[in-house]
Amino acid sequence: MRILIDEEYGYRHWEWIPHVNAKCALKEFLEGIDANQFADIYNDITLLGGMWRELRPKKDATDEELDYFYSETLNRDKYDACGHLHELHDSYVCFRAGENETEWLYFGKHTDE
Repeated sequence: MRILIDEEYGYRHWEWIPHVNAKCALKEFLEGIDANQFADIYNDITLLGGMWRELRPKKDATDEELDYFYSETLNRDKYDACGHLHELHDSYVCFRAGENETEWLYFGKHTDE
């Protein structure tokens, strides 16, 4: 499973291959993260485990290479899911569940209170 992660509203982008393969196992793992753990994760995203690769264009990239980076490397359709990591209340992983449907997995336990 390959997940495109947008860290802090475009600050950095990552390819994440989680240590679990099943969506239900990933959901359980993400929901089990509490505020204290998340504070550590916020400072070092790789604490989520699995394999991480930062995605960024090379410093001297040509216009063509930049176009490729933004249209292909960061193309959400090339990944099994995409996600966002910023604060506990707004961090998620989102899977396509159908043509016009998505399934959202959130970090930490969220209630409807």
